[in-house]
Amino acid sequence: MTPKTVDSIQEAVNLLSPECKLLYIAPMYRKNRLGGDYIYLLHKDIIENNNGIRVKGIKDWSQFRYVFAARRDKSVVLHYNWLEVQDRFSLFRVIFSWLCLILYKRFNGKLIWTIHNRTSEVERYQWVNKKIQQWMAINSDLLRVHCRTAYEEMSDELSVPGSRFIILPHPRFPAYLLPRTAAIEALNQRYQTKLQSRHQIFLMFGNIGPHKQILEVIEIFQSLSVNKKLLIVGPVKHGCMNYYRKIKKAAAEDPESFFLYPKTINADIVPEFFNTADYCLFNYKYTLMSGGVELARSYQKPVIAPYMGCLKELRNNPGTHLFHSQSDLKKLLTDI
Repeated sequence: MTPKTVDSIQEAVNLLSPECKLLYIAPMYRKNRLGGDYIYLLHKDIIENNNGIRVKGIKDWSQFRYVFAARRDKSVVLHYNWLEVQDRFSLFRVIFSWLCLILYKRFNGKLIWTIHNRTSEVERYQWVNKKIQQWMAINSDLLRVHCRTAYEEMSDELSVPGSRFIILPHPRFPAYLLPRTAAIEALNQRYQTKLQSRHQIFLMFGNIGPHKQILEVIEIFQSLSVNKKLLIVGPVKHGCMNYYRKIKKAAAEDPESFFLYPKTINADIVPEFFNTADYCLFNYKYTLMSGGVELARSYQKPVIAPYMGCLKELRNNPGTHLFHSQSDLKKLLTDI
């Protein structure tokens, strides 16, 4: 059987438990970033509308709550997103979460799992993350992916029939559009970036880690025109500090061409970066779906990204440039 395409998480919940009155979501959405938080936007209709379903976000060490809820009420549904060991500090948290999930399923709790990545972004803990992925595939009642390409890839890899998959696209991010000159001026005042309107500005936005292959992009930019500038913006992913130090060292060799800001960007400053950029650049080693690409599309920015996962389905979109190899990327950045 083929997967079912749904229009909302509520439709998915109704497929599992039409009588559901309580939906748990993990992880908890960030209340200080509602407009740009993926978890919140995905569940926004249920959270904001009085439709008879209460939504409770789950923090790391409070996951026993959905276990007790499933013991009392068999109509409870849990929607789980990321569950990944990123460093030794997160290992105990993930093991605790996994144990809670095992107990939840023993009480016949209904589980929806969104598959965000084909493989873990942290290579050191691939073995344990693969075990978690296999367990989630076996025990989830519904496996949610963002597109048909992701379903085709993951159905074979996980040996899960299409009848247990649902397709629900990535939610659209709200965008606050600014004139490019005003955005550049705002960044210059805030970070002393020395950007000019005549510059061709490329933005790499999101968590910094090896799976983004940022070092390879820096190496390419070192051979490009001095008029092309690269902004690398976002927090360092857990367990990736050594990789960040390599990026910092490489970018410091040509401070006129690179701007590196390894911190979380406040929601009110995000528009300044996206309105400044001429292109949003992504160089994933592997990915199924990219929230960064969706954010760039919300800001109507041309996207440069690898031909993989759900990104393949953007190949005919105006302003989307997909590449197959690092040599393709270099040629694209040279000619653009």
